[in-house]
Amino acid sequence: MNYDFLNVAVAGPALFLLTALVFGLFKPRYRPLHNTISELALGQYGYVQTVNFTVSGLLIMLLGLRLAAMHQHIYGSVAVAVLGAVLLLSAIFRTDPITANGSTTTGKVHNILFFIGILGIISAQFVTGFSSLGSALGFFSLACGALALLGLPITITRQTYMGLFQRALVSVVMLWVTVLALSVLG
Repeated sequence: MNYDFLNVAVAGPALFLLTALVFGLFKPRYRPLHNTISELALGQYGYVQTVNFTVSGLLIMLLGLRLAAMHQHIYGSVAVAVLGAVLLLSAIFRTDPITANGSTTTGKVHNILFFIGILGIISAQFVTGFSSLGSALGFFSLACGALALLGLPITITRQTYMGLFQRALVSVVMLWVTVLALSVLG
């Protein structure tokens, strides 16, 4: 079976980041340095981020499946597919506002999904790194894994620049997904 049409799915990570960046700059009462990406799905014009979760999630999930079909870096490929599914589900299970005093069930599910996706990717970065020691992909994967692992605790604490730190973490994750895809797809 020819899967070449799925190579376009490599645009998923860039689409996610670009949409969140541009939309975050223009959404009323949204502060990108302070608010999380998921908060873009709340309130007025929230449908833009919901569509971003849906389309980017679908593309990233298909990318992971495409990579897995090539039988290289299977653990990383599956983690990419799971990340896509997490983004897709994030369109359904919206976050709670960071300023909320309590959590809704939907918000709790959203947070659990985030941890599933991010921990899956971080572990895949290390597995890919250690299984590719001595190569550029191996070094890059270990560096991204270390950055993501160190950045995760900073990202999840409620602090003034939470949005900035989350964007940095998500950028490292999406860059790694793209580099992995390009190295496998050639």
